[in-house]
Amino acid sequence: MKILGQQIKSRGTIADVEPLRLIHIHGQADKGGTSDWYYRFEPAGDGTLCSLGIDYEVPGVVAGVIDRLVYHRALERATRHMAENFAALAEMKVLQPA
Repeated sequence: MKILGQQIKSRGTIADVEPLRLIHIHGQADKGGTSDWYYRFEPAGDGTLCSLGIDYEVPGVVAGVIDRLVYHRALERATRHMAENFAALAEMKVLQPA
């Protein structure tokens, strides 16, 4: 993920799965910090509603100030972009052989 001009790389580990309901991924960033991503799924008409919740910790003494002023908004934008890409892939029509 690129935030504030910095490339942030994180390694994710699946921490919990509830089939058809939840995927929880715990992330550890290469420059410090952790994140927990919760993908929740629920039926919605003929489809599925996927929601995403993120808990994260930014390392450093001024992390709280930077987080409130800039980082949180940048993370929201990056996450929205990832969700749009995920939706585009999930909603692709797969051609069936004739």
